[in-house]
Amino acid sequence: MLTTKYGVDVKNIIALCGVLFSSTALSGPQDIDDYIPEIIGTTSFEFDNYSVWFDKGKGEPVLAITNLKPKLKNNPVYTRSHLSKFNKTDDAQVRHDKAIQLAKDYSHLSSVYNSAHSQEQVLQGNADVNRIAMPPFFNRSGLWKLSENFAYKKSVEIGELFDLSGVVDHKDKRYFYKVLVSQYSNSTIAFIFDEMSKDTSLMNHITSVDCINSITGYELLKADVFDDIRSDQAYSLDVWSLGDGNYNEGHCEKL
Repeated sequence: MLTTKYGVDVKNIIALCGVLFSSTALSGPQDIDDYIPEIIGTTSFEFDNYSVWFDKGKGEPVLAITNLKPKLKNNPVYTRSHLSKFNKTDDAQVRHDKAIQLAKDYSHLSSVYNSAHSQEQVLQGNADVNRIAMPPFFNRSGLWKLSENFAYKKSVEIGELFDLSGVVDHKDKRYFYKVLVSQYSNSTIAFIFDEMSKDTSLMNHITSVDCINSITGYELLKADVFDDIRSDQAYSLDVWSLGDGNYNEGHCEKL
């Protein structure tokens, strides 16, 4: 069920992600609470399998954390409705209408349709609090869609993952980011995307979690739990960062 949690605030930009398997594993599966950042000025909503941080000032979600579970290919959540029956509000209708006027999709920040187990969770995944305007190409066949498919594919190959997906405005541009963390190993991968990009190569958008932190102004992963992985950059889509300290700020500085 939907419950309001404590508040937090988000600043500008983002999208990146890193992940793989490692023998230097964390002690065991983490809880979603281990990923909750301190973001001032937002309201947090907790669902069965994901949490959303909603910035009331901007009138939109800014961060969603999802537990991606593998081998749910026949999940009924792939059928989406434009407006949720679960969390329909006047504000959501205004945001939906505005997105349509701008010729944008009114889509999901969190790819919860890959991880729901029941019809109730399908409705939760479609909750309006999780919807945000996106350029059609970015959402349907561009980088955001590709990153969602990648996250689900890796959850099948590697096992349960946490997906941290967010949005931030930076230097007059809007960026989306996605960070994947392996539940069972010391590995992560992060991506950051310009929503207007027509690129279709995820490899060109791999970044470090620290880069995302620097743009958003808050710490995405709690240092006491993930200090050894959050600064590193993944090497490829198949080899995620393993905490070896090879952090290159170059990509982040170009944003």
